[in-house]
Amino acid sequence: MCKYFTYLILLSLLLVLCGSTTASAVEKIWGEAEASVSMTAPLQILTDANASGGEYIVALSVTNNTNPPSTGIATYSITIAEGGVYRMYLRVRCATSGSDDDSCYVRIQGATLNLTGLTENWISDNNIDYQIANPTDWFWKQVGHYASEPGNDYAEFTMDPGTYTVEIAYREDGLDIDGFLITNETDIDPATLPDQIPSEEPAAEITNVLFSDDFEIAHDYLTDGLGDYDGFLNGTINALDANTSRAGSLYIETDNGSWDPGPGPMLYVETNGDFIASVKVADYAGTPQQAVYYNNCGLMARAVPTEEGEPEDWVAIDYFPLYSAGNIVRYADDGIRHEDVGGNGKGWN
Repeated sequence: MCKYFTYLILLSLLLVLCGSTTASAVEKIWGEAEASVSMTAPLQILTDANASGGEYIVALSVTNNTNPPSTGIATYSITIAEGGVYRMYLRVRCATSGSDDDSCYVRIQGATLNLTGLTENWISDNNIDYQIANPTDWFWKQVGHYASEPGNDYAEFTMDPGTYTVEIAYREDGLDIDGFLITNETDIDPATLPDQIPSEEPAAEITNVLFSDDFEIAHDYLTDGLGDYDGFLNGTINALDANTSRAGSLYIETDNGSWDPGPGPMLYVETNGDFIASVKVADYAGTPQQAVYYNNCGLMARAVPTEEGEPEDWVAIDYFPLYSAGNIVRYADDGIRHEDVGGNGKGWN
């Protein structure tokens, strides 16, 4: 049974919810060529100050391979989160600007290709320096294919979410390989890609916003209705407004609000599925010199019970500066509450 998740929002925030059933996130998987799971000769790691991370891989002084080799292969493990159609880019450099030193083999085991006529799904990425003004300098190029391998101009890999093995093999000696990018983003200009491979995958971009509020429009939720929200919860609420008591903020003022039993007074929206949410606390009652005890605020995601008396499931992150706690993570699993006692120790900072 699919539970509905109620997002309970306290104090000033900007909320963005992203449902996995409707959202399309841009995924970028970066890899340093030298950081392989395994690599066999004649591929070797060399150093260069202009290479990302200062190292790259290359095969030197060997006979060119007109067929995919059984050795001279670097392997990498990647995890696909979104699934769909992906393209691959290589950061490379050619030893010469002629017709040599400009090719390699590429394969992603388990991926479905838009190409036919391949040998064991190896893509022969030849003439990689085509239309590159200075191929003896490092450059990015999208993985393509020989004309004898029918398909689109560039290779496309269709992959479901899961783990895959990427393989890069030498075809001609003298092609320096620095790193790669695998992404579901379309129409990337390779010239805009970075010289340094990011050390970790950037957060996925949210391209489908299900709900957001910057609280720039004045509204009193107690007297003028809930607007786009689905409700608010218990507690004696003296004030609940946007851009009124505090400019550009959601303001909640309660009288004897209670966390246990909770949840306390919260404005919320309902949706279902996976999500990404963020909250910004703009102001907080109390100071280090004059504390308002047990005052806290933050963001909660709560599974609405399907029947009366069902144990609670929720997770929350709170701003609670007292006792030097700072940010605290709390959650309930089947009604059993857990708390990160002490928080992150940031206190009022």
